[in-house]
Amino acid sequence: GFEDYKPVSVLAPLDSYRYLQRLDMRISRYLQDSLGLAGRELKYAAYLLVTYAIEVKADLVYSAYQDQLRAANSPVSVRAILAEEEQHLAEMHRQLAATLPNWQEHGAWACAEENRLCDTWLDKVEETIEKMAA
Repeated sequence: GFEDYKPVSVLAPLDSYRYLQRLDMRISRYLQDSLGLAGRELKYAAYLLVTYAIEVKADLVYSAYQDQLRAANSPVSVRAILAEEEQHLAEMHRQLAATLPNWQEHGAWACAEENRLCDTWLDKVEETIEKMAA
């Protein structure tokens, strides 16, 4: 069973690791270039934007999953997980508003970047699944 994030437990482990590393790197570079942040300020702001982008994606994924479960009349529900993700997202809104001017603009940029990187990552996961099925 799945118990950890060791490479043997993750699909496309190298690409999964790269996805998160690239997201952090690109957001950090963006914050340096657009706001001139450095040091601890940069690390904290990057952490917030990376977390925000991932929480936005999680909210979308869990919402779509719950809709599919409901449509299939499944007894399974992810409503509790969805509620927790929505709380995390609200907390990110609060922290971003207290940390970054025009945080919505920066958040939109981070989400667009996350979408690009996620598409690439999902392509690699799909390739891995196809190889496993062959």
